[in-house]
Amino acid sequence: MASALFRHLKTAIQPYHDAAEAEGPLRRLLLPGFTPAEYVAVLKRLYGFLCAVEPAAIGALETALSRDDSRKLWRLPHLAADLSHFGVTTADLESLPVCPRPPSFQTPIRAVGWFYLSEGSRLGGQVLAGALKERLGVGPETGAAYFSSRGENPGHRWRWFQSMAVQLIPPEAEQETIAAACDCFDQLNRWLADQSRQE
Repeated sequence: MASALFRHLKTAIQPYHDAAEAEGPLRRLLLPGFTPAEYVAVLKRLYGFLCAVEPAAIGALETALSRDDSRKLWRLPHLAADLSHFGVTTADLESLPVCPRPPSFQTPIRAVGWFYLSEGSRLGGQVLAGALKERLGVGPETGAAYFSSRGENPGHRWRWFQSMAVQLIPPEAEQETIAAACDCFDQLNRWLADQSRQE
């Protein structure tokens, strides 16, 4: 059963989720006719955001989680593997634009707000992974590790994350986590939209 924290998070981020579905570039991956080049462009843009966000968010959780649990949260390696599959080199990755003003994670409480989005997106990623397999022929080890969670069970991971988050966030800190999740989703939408306007 979902905790009150997760119910409140879901309600708070709904406007940003709706905006992403209506206007964000990820929606194009579900449309007929998208190309491998378009897919790689989306992966690069996501990589530029995660480079700015993920290390800081994991760093904020260092004192709260074990090394093994922290390792579970990394998704940058999945994006790097996908981009490598399409010929993007390490040097190419280092030259990609990176989000210049990422959200701030001074506390584990705020970091959980980001990982609510990151871990939750694994569930929706299964839909995108199916479309990518059908249209581009990519899979967990061949260009779609990020959206397929490298073949892991996203439902199992989500339950693990819920349990971990509820232990970390006391009721009086809920609003800080919710504010961080909203801020992160808003900035991610803006970052992805900037790419769309440039194309």
